[in-house]
Order: sequence, then structure tokens, then C-alpha cells
Amino acid sequence: MFGEGMRWLELSLGGETNIALVNWFPEMPAGSIHGLIIKVDDIEAKHKELSSMGVKIDPIFNTPWGKFANFKDQDGNGWSLRVIA
Repeated sequence: MFGEGMRWLELSLGGETNIALVNWFPEMPAGSIHGLIIKVDDIEAKHKELSSMGVKIDPIFNTPWGKFANFKDQDGNGWSLRVIA
């Protein structure tokens, strides 16, 4: 059991790849993680899904290396959806 106010979020990307976000390390306060990218197959569908759940997500934008849409989680951590164009 974690202590009072301690939170843990773990994302499994399949196989042995996981991302864990915790809030009890002084060098990693909530909202300090940025640049996490989630690869999706259909960015338009995922953008619509997140928007419908109340996530404030930026418009999809194109780059030479793919399409992206940025958002922040409830703690202020920065995420990007990405699909290879």
C-alpha cells in the first residue's frame, strides 16, 4: 500500500515495455514529465475519443515525420499522440 497522497500510474505498451509515473520523488513532481509520445494507428479517431472524454487536446498538426496532437494529463504531464504519415 502506498502512503497518503502517493499515486502510481503504469501504462503497458505490450511486451515488456511499461511507463510508470509516480508522484513521490522530489525530482519528479506531478506535471514535470513532458515529451511522452503514444503511437496510434488512427490519430483522428483517438483525438475524437479523448476529446469526447473531456481531455483538452490540441488540434492535430502535420510534420515531415508524422501527425501529432498534444495534451496534458490531470497532473500536467505532457503527452503527444503520433501517427506516421
